[in-house]
Amino acid sequence: MLFNILYVTGAIGILLSLVTIGGVRTQRPGARVLPGIVLVVATSYAVFVLLVSEHGTRIFPTVWGLAGLLFCSAGLVAVTSLWTPGRVVGRGDR
Repeated sequence: MLFNILYVTGAIGILLSLVTIGGVRTQRPGARVLPGIVLVVATSYAVFVLLVSEHGTRIFPTVWGLAGLLFCSAGLVAVTSLWTPGRVVGRGDR
């Protein structure tokens, strides 16, 4: 049951990433907002996995929560680069 939670949230994360990439490439109006929302949700989930316990015993290994936070730090870099002034969303350095 616990692994199913991780698999479902991983699949949702992949789908949201694909939607975000598509929005940034096509320069849709919410292209800068959606990644920030996804980052907040993902970070909240990583903190949940890191801190949740039942009857004084951790449910998930600490490494899983730390790995989730590591991926969220990469997401933070991506979100801040989207909001950097002078950068055109959806355009690569050509």
